[in-house]
Amino acid sequence: MTDEQDIQQWTEHFRMLGAYDPEGWARSQAEESIPQYARFVFLRQAWQSVIADGDTSWIDPQIQQADRRPRDPGAGIGPALKRMLAAGASREDITEVVRVMQSLLLFNIAYQLADPGIVEYPCKDMPQVNWALFEVDEEGQPLHLIDGLHESVLDTDPTGREMRPKGVTRVG
Repeated sequence: MTDEQDIQQWTEHFRMLGAYDPEGWARSQAEESIPQYARFVFLRQAWQSVIADGDTSWIDPQIQQADRRPRDPGAGIGPALKRMLAAGASREDITEVVRVMQSLLLFNIAYQLADPGIVEYPCKDMPQVNWALFEVDEEGQPLHLIDGLHESVLDTDPTGREMRPKGVTRVG
């Protein structure tokens, strides 16, 4: 298969998964030997845990669950949501705050995967722990290091806006 055929095939895979720049991802995969497909698939799946843009349907079930089980871990969300709604916060604003915070958490976890050196140990003689994210084969054996994942978090925002507010266009 030629490089262009390879790029075309990767482009189609990225397009089918909803990438906003499928050819850019594909070219990087083919020409730079960066496991972009694995990076994209991981981040695409991770974004599934972030509340969808404008989706307020999660609010009432969270309140109801907290009302039913007020001593469960995380049940403080119910009374907090009730207070925010009673104070006049819109469901859309609450969702936007939660969505932004979830995306920041996703970025921070991706960054931590790339740099275990950010851990501050209380004593320099303590054993250091290192980790990394790898694409693995069917037997669980490492194939490719998936590094710098945090650099692609915003590129994979399902809205295509890189977490910018609605109506704001990309800069540059």
